[in-house]
Amino acid sequence: MTVKRRNILLQVVGCILFMLQPILFPSKPIDGNNLFSNELLENYLANAMLIGFFYLNYYFLIPRLYFHKHYLVYSLLIVTGLFLVIAFPSFLIKMTLSLQPESLERHHIRGHHNFDHTHESLFSQFQFYFSNVDHQVFLFTSIVFFSLLLKVRNRWFATEKARQEAEINYLSSQINPHFLFNALNSIYALTIREKANDSAKSILKLSGL
Repeated sequence: MTVKRRNILLQVVGCILFMLQPILFPSKPIDGNNLFSNELLENYLANAMLIGFFYLNYYFLIPRLYFHKHYLVYSLLIVTGLFLVIAFPSFLIKMTLSLQPESLERHHIRGHHNFDHTHESLFSQFQFYFSNVDHQVFLFTSIVFFSLLLKVRNRWFATEKARQEAEINYLSSQINPHFLFNALNSIYALTIREKANDSAKSILKLSGL
């Protein structure tokens, strides 16, 4: 397996595991019989957005903004991305539910509940919201730092490889084959003059190489 294919395979496996994170490592206990509840759908969508932002940050934001020292613009885009990851999934799920006819009926039934029950329900919703926000902030911060660390590491390796190749090319240019051949022939002539036949044969073979 080539390095490129191996990297693609690792990325695919990593994305699949990350999408399964709400089930494998949930932010709160979940019902195993209901893997498509509203809360889990929000987490699925948020994780998909996090994966997209990882590649956006890795291939675009870091090389074009961070490495060019546009730190203010980069920070503003990071904050914007965090806000979208937190707010958009919940907004989309609520908009989708509001368009369903049965949601109107549920809303009408809730209107007949007493104030204490409504207050308790709102409190539990806010409690879940803030716990979910903490969870998304942690994941977002992790993928931002991971993509930044990975990009800086790859850039360092690329720079180091280019430096080594330049050094090798420089050293190779110092060993001019024509100059070396002439120098060996001159040494060969000296060994013949001094009647060092064995040395002369060895130098002749080296010159041939």
